[in-house]
Amino acid sequence: MTNKILLIDDDKELSEELTEVLQDEGYEVSRAYNGRDGEKMAVTSDYDVVLLDLKLPDVSGSEVLNNLKSIKPGCRVIIITGNPVFENNIEEAVSRDEAKKENVYKYADRIIKKPFDIEQLLSAVGELINR
Repeated sequence: MTNKILLIDDDKELSEELTEVLQDEGYEVSRAYNGRDGEKMAVTSDYDVVLLDLKLPDVSGSEVLNNLKSIKPGCRVIIITGNPVFENNIEEAVSRDEAKKENVYKYADRIIKKPFDIEQLLSAVGELINR
């Protein structure tokens, strides 16, 4: 059975590159370029992992994450963000004042900063799928 990944990011070039890499690793990848479409896809289909950018053109990734976790609490989500405030370690991020303002970080399984090493992302995806 092929593992399914949903990538929600408005950066089309990055999305295409990530899709290619993930498909080369044997994953089935679906993409959404805005929060509303991504949330709808995540709720109506089953994905093993959701890769979610925080800055989206219509609704924030934080809102998508909150909604998704309230509907599908077991959904595994990796936040990919260019925000330098957050570390790769979720516990460190949650302990920061900035993260407390955005209470949603407690819902993420991982936070990965952009630009990221592709091996780091693949490792995080693999860990969550095999959990």
